[in-house]
Amino acid sequence: MADIANVLRIDDPEVDVDAIVARIRKNLADREPIDVDVSALLKRFGADLNRPSVQDLDLAIGTLRLLLDNPIPSQRIRPAHGSVGRFLNRLRRPLHDIVRFYVDPHASRQTEMAWLILDALVAVRAREEVLRAESGSAFALGVRLEALARDAEAMRAELAALRQEVAELRENRASADR
Repeated sequence: MADIANVLRIDDPEVDVDAIVARIRKNLADREPIDVDVSALLKRFGADLNRPSVQDLDLAIGTLRLLLDNPIPSQRIRPAHGSVGRFLNRLRRPLHDIVRFYVDPHASRQTEMAWLILDALVAVRAREEVLRAESGSAFALGVRLEALARDAEAMRAELAALRQEVAELRENRASADR
């Protein structure tokens, strides 16, 4: 029976816990020390998670286009019910107009920026498709180049064999002419 730092309890008498712990400590001592700066490790493992996928980009483009195509009307005031409601709307209208005077230019600027962002996202998506197509064709081109290189090497070997055969035939002919 052995307790390992009050974390693990082993009751089997055939298991030599001290030997196992000594072997683990020896293996840890033989390793190179671990770098304390984990930023490179986090960059490597977190890079793929932070990058949006193609579906995320398509969803963002579609959602942004839907929002921009269906703006919220700025002339919204609750319909009046009864004489008190009509009176309240008469008070609300000037206040509403003052608020719109200040808010509408900012809203139109944000809408303009959103359209520019949408155009940029569409351009990024199109560029990604072009790059994907180019990388696919570049990969296919690389495969073809490798095949051509193998064919050229085979032709060189065949040419060397033919030269050897021609040299042997010339030698045989020269010896037969003597």
